[in-house]
Amino acid sequence: MFFLTKILPLRGRIFPMFGCLLLIVSLITGCIASPAAEVAETVFDSKPVDFMTFKDSTNTLFLNAEFGDVYLSQDNGQSWRNGVISGQVCPIKKLIKHSFENSRVFALTECDTVYYSYDNGENWDYFTIDHPISITQLPFHFHAKNPDYVIFNNQYCSSSGTWVGKICKPDLYYTKDGFQSDPEPMPVGSSYCIFADSSEKMVVSSEEQIICISLNPNSAARPPFSHHIVYSDDWFQSIVPVQLHNFLGSDGAYGILSTGSFLVAALIDAATRKLFVYVSQDGYYWEEALKFHKGFEFDAFTILPSTEYSFFIDSLDSHPNNPTGILYSLDSESNTFVIRQMNTNRYVDGYTDFMLIDYLDGLQFVNVVENVDEIEVDPQVDKVLSSRITFDGGKTWSTVASPESSCNSMKQCSLHLFLDPHVSHASIASSKFAPGILLASGSVGDRLLSENQMDLFVSEDGGRNWTLSRDGMHLFAMSGFGSIFFASEYLDVINEVYYSLDHGQSWVTVTLDKTIVPIKLFASEDPYAEIFYLLAMTDDGEQSNYSLFSFNFGKFLPKECQFSNSESNKNDFEKWYTRYANGSPICSEMGKKEFFWRKKATSVCSVPKSITDLHGSFDACECTDEDYECNTQFISNDQGECKLLDFIGSLLCASEDLDTFQKIPYRLVPGNKCTPNKRDSHREPQTFNCDSFNEPGTEITSFLYDFDEKIVDVVYLEGTVPEENTFLIGISVNSHVYFSEDEGKTWDKFSKEEFSSVLPHAYNKNSVYMVTSKNIVYFTTNRGKNFYKFKAPSPPNQNGKSLFSFHPSRPAWLLYAGSENCEKNPFADDCRDVVFVSLDFGDTWSRLPSNLEYCSWAKAEKLVVDDTLIFCIRQNTNDPFKKELISSIDFFEYEQDEILNDVVGFMIEDEYVIVAVQDEEGTSLSLDVSINGLNFASCSFPAYLNVHPKQAYTILDSQTHSLFIHVTTNTHLGSEWGDILKSNSNGTYFMTSLANVNRDSVGYVDFERLEGIQGIALANIVSNTKELTDGGTKKLQTLITFNDGLDWSYLNLVGGEKIVPKCGKNCYLHLHGYTERNQFSDPTSTNAAVGLIIGVGSFSPFLIPYEESQTFISRDAGVTWYRIFDSPHLWAFLDSGSIIIAVESISPTNVIKYSADEGRTWQEYQFSEKSKVVVDVSTKPSGVGHQVLLLTTDDENAPISSVLIDFDALYRRTCVFDEENSEESDFVRWVPTDISGKPLCLRGRISSFYRKSIHKKCRVGSSLLVKEEVLSKCECTRADFECDYNYRRLKDGTCVLVSGLQPPDTREEQCSVDDAFEWRQPTGYKRTPLTECEGGVPLDAGTLHPCPGKEDDYYKAHPKPGGWSIFLTIIFSILLAAVAGCILYYYSRRFLKGAIRLGSDSATENPLESGISYTRGAFSSIPIFFSALYQSVRSLFIRSTPTNGEFENAAFLQNYEIDDDDEESV
Repeated sequence: MFFLTKILPLRGRIFPMFGCLLLIVSLITGCIASPAAEVAETVFDSKPVDFMTFKDSTNTLFLNAEFGDVYLSQDNGQSWRNGVISGQVCPIKKLIKHSFENSRVFALTECDTVYYSYDNGENWDYFTIDHPISITQLPFHFHAKNPDYVIFNNQYCSSSGTWVGKICKPDLYYTKDGFQSDPEPMPVGSSYCIFADSSEKMVVSSEEQIICISLNPNSAARPPFSHHIVYSDDWFQSIVPVQLHNFLGSDGAYGILSTGSFLVAALIDAATRKLFVYVSQDGYYWEEALKFHKGFEFDAFTILPSTEYSFFIDSLDSHPNNPTGILYSLDSESNTFVIRQMNTNRYVDGYTDFMLIDYLDGLQFVNVVENVDEIEVDPQVDKVLSSRITFDGGKTWSTVASPESSCNSMKQCSLHLFLDPHVSHASIASSKFAPGILLASGSVGDRLLSENQMDLFVSEDGGRNWTLSRDGMHLFAMSGFGSIFFASEYLDVINEVYYSLDHGQSWVTVTLDKTIVPIKLFASEDPYAEIFYLLAMTDDGEQSNYSLFSFNFGKFLPKECQFSNSESNKNDFEKWYTRYANGSPICSEMGKKEFFWRKKATSVCSVPKSITDLHGSFDACECTDEDYECNTQFISNDQGECKLLDFIGSLLCASEDLDTFQKIPYRLVPGNKCTPNKRDSHREPQTFNCDSFNEPGTEITSFLYDFDEKIVDVVYLEGTVPEENTFLIGISVNSHVYFSEDEGKTWDKFSKEEFSSVLPHAYNKNSVYMVTSKNIVYFTTNRGKNFYKFKAPSPPNQNGKSLFSFHPSRPAWLLYAGSENCEKNPFADDCRDVVFVSLDFGDTWSRLPSNLEYCSWAKAEKLVVDDTLIFCIRQNTNDPFKKELISSIDFFEYEQDEILNDVVGFMIEDEYVIVAVQDEEGTSLSLDVSINGLNFASCSFPAYLNVHPKQAYTILDSQTHSLFIHVTTNTHLGSEWGDILKSNSNGTYFMTSLANVNRDSVGYVDFERLEGIQGIALANIVSNTKELTDGGTKKLQTLITFNDGLDWSYLNLVGGEKIVPKCGKNCYLHLHGYTERNQFSDPTSTNAAVGLIIGVGSFSPFLIPYEESQTFISRDAGVTWYRIFDSPHLWAFLDSGSIIIAVESISPTNVIKYSADEGRTWQEYQFSEKSKVVVDVSTKPSGVGHQVLLLTTDDENAPISSVLIDFDALYRRTCVFDEENSEESDFVRWVPTDISGKPLCLRGRISSFYRKSIHKKCRVGSSLLVKEEVLSKCECTRADFECDYNYRRLKDGTCVLVSGLQPPDTREEQCSVDDAFEWRQPTGYKRTPLTECEGGVPLDAGTLHPCPGKEDDYYKAHPKPGGWSIFLTIIFSILLAAVAGCILYYYSRRFLKGAIRLGSDSATENPLESGISYTRGAFSSIPIFFSALYQSVRSLFIRSTPTNGEFENAAFLQNYEIDDDDEESV
């Protein structure tokens, strides 16, 4: 990069009026007639970026991004030098200045090195971290009070060089000494950290407090639900979890930041996807921020610049491609968001047209969208923007006053300002050293015009009045004290620039010696320096270069400004009040009469550094009506009076059983400083009579709606706060769509069109996509408030593939699986599948290569890969009947990778990518699995399984870090069943969890997990498989597991022998399973009602038909069951399980039953006069609602009637959670127990959950969210271990090696882990992935061996015993063996008179034999002990060489004769 610096001659001309003024000044003062500037130009062949100046310094700095060099000028830009960082080895990618210490600057590289300077860029040092630096985000977080405290939030992004693209992981550090020593790594699991004291306006009790989002070690959920918020105020010597929510704690931490004097944290509930916002002003005490009107959209609100008394956010409120928003504020004394402005102008990336002048209380600007209605119909319409201004913090807004005589005859005329935050010149220039002076670009009229039609405007009274300063679009800036304005025309080739010495009233033209195209204009950050820098493009005829001009006016200002606290002609400063009326100062809208000192426009002088604070003082004014606004929970009516929100009054009256209550309708505007007088009644509480409100009633209510056709399904889109109605979508058998905006009370037909698909978004609970038969797609992103549409890029595919693949973290990204040439004949030769991609909610589409059949985003909520990675099925070019799995990270523009051949299909399940692969002969089907999207491994199934391609795999789930699949072993139509296999944690080794599990002809399996508690599941097995070889009726039995499929047992029905007295010991409770549901979304259990399960079944040897069945409930997670009804019922959980409803499902009825004590007692409610058959029951999927929707009909083909039953009036008081005082709390701690009442060890731990007490009459509402609390860890037992690969389980739980197979060789796998120096020999047992047990029986503790090449590390960790230790160990072992041998010989001579038994049925074993069996078991470990001892002694003399043949710990099993019938039976 070359550069050339030269000092330019200044040729200027003065406007006539200004010339006369200076002439008069020169006669009086003797000063020069015209102040001049020192101008320097430096030419570069690369664009300077990250330009910065410094306070109290002549240094200037920028980055040449092309070469990664830093350039420094020490003379205000007159000359430059590069290579200022001595010893630099890595190119610089970004310069960042310290937020609170102006002289400190940091230079980021993409290596592992960060350079820094603490003296305005003159001298540099560096620090290194463990990994390369990612500059996709700004990593530094600075402490507001101590500049040496710095947090470095790095992301380590690595690329494997294959198809997965970049994968990023947190890599965090901190320093207490400004990186003078090596930075300290943050605790493991930290993903993002900030200082609590991160703003000059913050007041905290500990300067060392750090708040982090961190991985919760006790959570098995996926991010962000596995993250919580912690803090430390002693540099992580102790770490304290932050308790934000009563039940969530801080799990689901989505983000944390600081703004103004506020710390803001956002949580997302995993079950409901509801967003909770919490606010703190000290880092310790947090309050939930409430809303009463609208709920936040997930990932769609922006934190805006804030003050010390209020912070502001803007929330998305329209189509994301052409967005508008709602501006909210929250003050320091209230925990409720208040709407300040509707229809704000947002951008796709979340930025908002919002400007806050922080030194003038209450002054804000915002641009609003005037044509919102048009945009809602067509998001492609251009926005019509207009500007608004407020002087009271958002309470009232007005248009911006236009300059006098500028509107002519226009009816709607005001000034509109250019506030685009993406553009450096689209801002308002202001300075706290020049109070009230504002400089901005804009236009006059009824809307904001385009850039080339804008002019430059100035205000000298804080935005109340404006004047036209210059015609045309300009780059502009002003010096710190407003002494000089500087401007250059923009969007044009120029050779002139301009400056003004009188607040823009007149301008001096400076002519340059060349033409330039201005790019950016900067004013020096030093408020005392009258220096400006202009970056422009130049062209010397051969190539385009960049010129950086420096304009220094400081040397030529004629005098030093004079300042005194009295107004006089000798004073160069004047008093300016924030508000005037008729030329006299009056109280401002913020309740105070306030003035500042500022330099006079007529004073041409330089401000000395002795002048530092220009804020004069303020006097509090007496409060008036305009100082007040409606309190939270109140809203202003048409007369300006504050009226209580109706539902608030109704709730208060009903919940507290009141006749009257008091509330204060008004409050001072946040930040207002007025003083109330004695006659002021605004703060007086007002008495409200409950008769004035529409009391919500004290009885259950129902609402009937008759459809004219049959409704087959209902889709719920829940609101994000309880006061919001849920949006319902009903789908008819005739392909029509209905919607309800009032929970289902009334319905409207969406349109006359027929719909082929209704697809809820897989990840965004607020979105649904609906496809018509004419390929028009309607969609909503805000729960039905607005629907938008686009034309699908092609007709749908003809083979049943899902139309859309939704991205888990980018809601605008869509993959579409369509077809072409198939509409007339789907079997035509030219009929083919096609795939399209859209990155903007379907507005534009790009077709992917033509030979692709189906594609899916590879990223899942637990699968960490590049956002752009997609997997696709492609036809083999040589054989169209063979398929390939390929991938791309650029939508096949340049790159694609072939992963696997002979692919049948693939799917992504949590962290697993599962691919079905056919062998070359086409005779067998296998699975390949990846847990990182990078490395695929063939799944190893039990030896007895050989799956034919016509057989089926059903992927069940992977919630517990093991992959559960169902492999069909009997494919006879109508008699299908198969085996459930459970994988190890990486999904490659499978063992049989349960055999002969029922499935239907479609592929659904009778396997269902208990919601809310991991590791518990129900399954139905076919008990008569031998009878069904030639067809017949299945006989099903229900089993339950409490340890994630390791053991299965029958259901225990309390009092079952009384229900069916003649059934005998062969009877157990069996339930109708997943394959028999009318709606697969209907839950047996729900997250919100932890431990409650309801099912329909029978107490019998095997399951009887549904119509003959009864209804049962379990209140302890399936341990015990009770009958609740003699006939089959449909059911639903309301209010987090505090209310259960049930209704007859076979016979016509007009009665619904409900229970408020977990099904112990039931009451009835008649919902209609006529009895009908109830075909479906539904409620909010989250389980927190109080309404239930019934679909009823007269007969199978008759139209449907919906009945909404509202239980909201059943209880009005909201339950109170008090962890400290259990007697006052409405919730009780529930600990899962076994049949005997002993706490149940689930996943190696004893846990507790909170449930509402059945004795308390209150409503849970949205307050109860299930959170497991670990009470203690259990000792490890056999139940915490599963069989390793190539091992199988016997009835007694023992794992034995399958005959003819070898134990797995895991040496390479174990030794490949970072810092590994030893590997453990397999024993046949593996810890289950979820268990957290400690101690106990170490069944997986095989013999340790050193990793190859790590022998020294191994023996350092395991030092060899000394000679005496060996001698004493041998002697002790011999004596112990002798004693044990004598005892064993004695008992064997006395009791064992024949063949030795290796096992027997406990039912036939007598007490004596039982004792002998126990004795044998007690001493059976002696040979193992000796074997292990021999190995340790032998290792002293013989160097150990590990082989696959050493399995001493399982040696005693090798002599057992194993019957195949014992394998993995129940």
